[in-house]
Amino acid sequence: ETGTIEYWWDYYNKTEFNGKLGPVGFGLTRSKSTDGYYEHYPGTKRKCRIVIAKACFEDEDLLCGTILHEMIHQYQYEVLGRKCNHDAVFCSMARKMERKYKFRVR
Repeated sequence: ETGTIEYWWDYYNKTEFNGKLGPVGFGLTRSKSTDGYYEHYPGTKRKCRIVIAKACFEDEDLLCGTILHEMIHQYQYEVLGRKCNHDAVFCSMARKMERKYKFRVR
């Protein structure tokens, strides 16, 4: 269903990450201090998780930008084998997506 984390994750996995991202769990938070976060569990079979603040659902651009932000972290970890941070690779990917979609990703 349009507007869900699952819908946008699947859409962006296909269009921005060429389907390279593996299965992920999703969660919600009521946190007012963050829009979202990415969790992974090294050395376990547990799926990684993208958690989005409920407030993001009030603004689709904010929701999509937050999902893309966390997906870049997933890409850093799964595809590049790097730590999840806001390094030059992250910033480059985020800026490219911001130009394309006209909403904030960083």
